[in-house]
Amino acid sequence: MASHHGAVGLGSPRAPGPVGGVLHLPDGVRSPGLHVRDLRVQFSTRSEAGENVLRSAVDGMDLDVAAGELVAILGANGCGKSTTLKSVIGLAPVTSGEVWVDGEQVHPHHRSSAADQHEARRRVAMIFQQVNLVRRRTVLDNVCAGALGRLPLRQSLVASLFPHDLRAEAMLCLDRVGLADRALDRVGQLSGGQQQRVAVARALCQRASVLLADEPTSALDPAASTQVMELLATLAHDEGLAVVAVLHDPELAREHADRLVGMVAGREQLNGAPDAVARDAVEHLYAAAAAVPAAAPTSDRPITGTRIPA
Repeated sequence: MASHHGAVGLGSPRAPGPVGGVLHLPDGVRSPGLHVRDLRVQFSTRSEAGENVLRSAVDGMDLDVAAGELVAILGANGCGKSTTLKSVIGLAPVTSGEVWVDGEQVHPHHRSSAADQHEARRRVAMIFQQVNLVRRRTVLDNVCAGALGRLPLRQSLVASLFPHDLRAEAMLCLDRVGLADRALDRVGQLSGGQQQRVAVARALCQRASVLLADEPTSALDPAASTQVMELLATLAHDEGLAVVAVLHDPELAREHADRLVGMVAGREQLNGAPDAVARDAVEHLYAAAAAVPAAAPTSDRPITGTRIPA
């Protein structure tokens, strides 16, 4: 297990304003990092009898990830791991619950100003198993794209207009992931592990304080998987990011994460430091899932499909 070096200060978050005259502050949400309270994602689907039924992809999930911490989420396919992360950034519809980023509430969205929501959302970056890079563009251009949310519109539309200072910042981000020497190569020339590191550099160029990683190692060989996880741990422990990684390999999670969170049927089933979580408890996550129907497919209709504003 990677040792936890403690959080690096990210500045004091502003307290959210009162709602209906009452200041609603669940425990701990004002601290830097990611805080999820009673998150629910439900879909309407049809049963074999043709009746409309509700299925919960995420069913009352709580999650706290402090600045400077790497948390790994484990569980069988369909347990709600990826949907939880996607809900945080608005890629999955939120039925109910609360999402806080660095002390700013981003869901329900009516509880914060549009400007505050946008700033809080900008502080969350996500990397995927499929890295979503532009393979024909250079590594440097792909990293610069992480800053699109804070550039003027014209510069956002034309990559060649990336200013010199942004390119210099992107080079620093590439240096932090060990790829500065590949800046002018096309992404398609890189290995899978190197492409994941480019995706991480892009998140750094976004100036994110929360990094979500959805199965970042599932397509990689063991050596590349270790490199990616070591990088994520470094970003948490040395640079103060709050990092959440959905992983399919419990042993990889034990080796690198500060805390393990296990899910079954959209709910938390275990939460603890790797040394405190028994291996049979982790194995139970997968055994228990065999008796539970998989979460609804994303093609089904979301219920009260409120999206976190982009």
